[in-house]
Amino acid sequence: MITFDLARQPWIPVIAGGARTEVSLLDALTGATDIDGLALDNPLEAVALFRQVLLPVVFDALGLPATGADWARRWESGNPDPARIRDY
Repeated sequence: MITFDLARQPWIPVIAGGARTEVSLLDALTGATDIDGLALDNPLEAVALFRQVLLPVVFDALGLPATGADWARRWESGNPDPARIRDY
């Protein structure tokens, strides 16, 4: 049986350091500030990846910010808390 670990094996196409590469879900979330953007040809795929994969994992792992100030602190902090993302 073939298995694939979405959390740890690279599959998300990104641009990082000016080059196209693939990263795992864990690397995408813990190294978000090192990623320039998604490397997808179809903008709808990027929306789907953000909305159906990346955001739900971040919100489930870290919780949904309750106020605008909470949103601002999370945004300004850069990468989500790597330890909490890994533990999730």
